[in-house]
Amino acid sequence: NWHKTHKNYQNAKFKLLNANKLASLNVELKSLVDEKPNFVWFGPGTDYYFDEKFVYGKKYKIPLEKIKIWWAHNYQNIASCFPILEAENIPQADIEEVLKNFNGLEHRQEFVTEIDGIKFYNDSIATIPESVL
Repeated sequence: NWHKTHKNYQNAKFKLLNANKLASLNVELKSLVDEKPNFVWFGPGTDYYFDEKFVYGKKYKIPLEKIKIWWAHNYQNIASCFPILEAENIPQADIEEVLKNFNGLEHRQEFVTEIDGIKFYNDSIATIPESVL
């Protein structure tokens, strides 16, 4: 609500991008942004994406089974970090170590228990329908 409109929100974010040495952007935004040399795209059809088994980068290929958090948006977020991690020459083993122990936010898709084969999650931090979905 701070930005009042989606266009104002986009403009604020795009100003930040121009100031960075390297920016990782979702390929879905490509039609909205004038391409710059410091932009690296992530998502389907790029070098930074995920499928049902791995999250990929140019230098990385991390099995989903080594990642503690789950769901597609988390894998997409991980892929979006890869261009920066690669630019900083962070070893894959270090990334895997973090991802196997990273819990995510408290009350956000947090596993509680399993009863009679039904898994229960605490997602009480989800405050908008898109988060719940």
